Amino acid sequence: MVIREKSCTGLFPERNRMRFFAFAQALRGLEKTSSRVSIYRDLGALLQQANRAEIQQIAYLCEGRLLPAFAGIETGMGARAITAAIALATQKPTEKVALFAQELGDLGLVVEQLLPPRKSSRISLSAVYEALLQIARTSGKGSSEHKRDQLARLLQQVTPLEARYIVRLTQGQLRLGIAAPTLIEAAARQHENPHAARQIIERAFNLCSDLGLVLATLKEEGLAAVENFKVRVGNPVRPMLAERLPSATKIIDKIGRCAVEPKLDGLRCQVHFDRGKVAMFSRNLERLTDMFPELTTALQDINAKNAILDGEALALNEETGEFHPFQVTIQRKRKHKITEMVEEFPLVLIAFDLLYLNGKDLTTKTYEARRAALQKILPQASRIRLSEAVIAENADEIQTYFEREIELGHEGIVAKRLTAGYEPGARNYNWIKLKRAYSAS
Repeated sequence: MVIREKSCTGLFPERNRMRFFAFAQALRGLEKTSSRVSIYRDLGALLQQANRAEIQQIAYLCEGRLLPAFAGIETGMGARAITAAIALATQKPTEKVALFAQELGDLGLVVEQLLPPRKSSRISLSAVYEALLQIARTSGKGSSEHKRDQLARLLQQVTPLEARYIVRLTQGQLRLGIAAPTLIEAAARQHENPHAARQIIERAFNLCSDLGLVLATLKEEGLAAVENFKVRVGNPVRPMLAERLPSATKIIDKIGRCAVEPKLDGLRCQVHFDRGKVAMFSRNLERLTDMFPELTTALQDINAKNAILDGEALALNEETGEFHPFQVTIQRKRKHKITEMVEEFPLVLIAFDLLYLNGKDLTTKTYEARRAALQKILPQASRIRLSEAVIAENADEIQTYFEREIELGHEGIVAKRLTAGYEPGARNYNWIKLKRAYSAS
């Protein structure tokens, strides 16, 4: 894999495009500073220099990723495989590289010290990014050796400093402590009103979970385009979360008349449905589709062209009709022996919200409107159920329902403001949880 400069492919941009060496120098500067203000300033300057494609790459790479979290793309190379690649690139014995790694505790520093000196290279940021993507997408028989060889050839074409960060990026461990909020703040500070810009950028990110897309849109189309971001099928929405209060009385005092639902102890599951195709994501945006085949099959009959549902997946004891405890349900979150687990611990999806329906973003609609729409589209399937909900007028009604749920073995309840929208990524008092662990007597 000798990488050549070819502007026509888009992998090797023309001279005014960013070189990976400049990116590596910026990363080294960020690594050396503990000042948050300096980090925001330097990240902002880096984003200003980049074009649309490079901004997306920078956003992903700074978080130690190659694509958004929900894409599930990793290089698939662990410490042993990377050690072998470094040995191949530097013509050193693998055992020596491994011992050196034990001493330094960082394979990035190992390759930086073992590679022969080179002042600079002409390789572009986009070229390195595409090379890492190619490694991640290498699969099949002999893929481990192919990945090793590709990484070794890449390392032989760069400076020691660049190699440090290429190895760390291959591991998914950039060691900078930079996450989405840092990048959002850095981008927001480039605007006249950073506070307002931050809110706009953050909401767009919460709607699509793709910070690279958000920042690239900001660069090319401006803040107004980012403000117009909508929910889109296929991009998981960062889930809305509940605040906690210690009693039914305090819940009524806070939000008044409300809907009350069971607080179930399962796996948060966001369903994306588009013309019979189903994708599911966890609370942390991990793909669950292949892990939950029985739900995927049942959800194919949703009565809509496209939709996004929020819910909870729980393992069901089919003999008793009761849900298994969380310790059992969590066993379903695996990539192997899925068929056996489906037979032993089949899942049920309890749907409690609807974020998108037939091309329309419903997140700004009221709880009551969203629930009414959700009830109409759920398939007639035993594995897909609408969450139970009651309307509570006062604290006594909330307390009675709470005590019933505790007797049934559930965690507690969630009270929801009837007029509230669905706020992606937010934790506030529009949803309030009351659990046995912290309820007042």
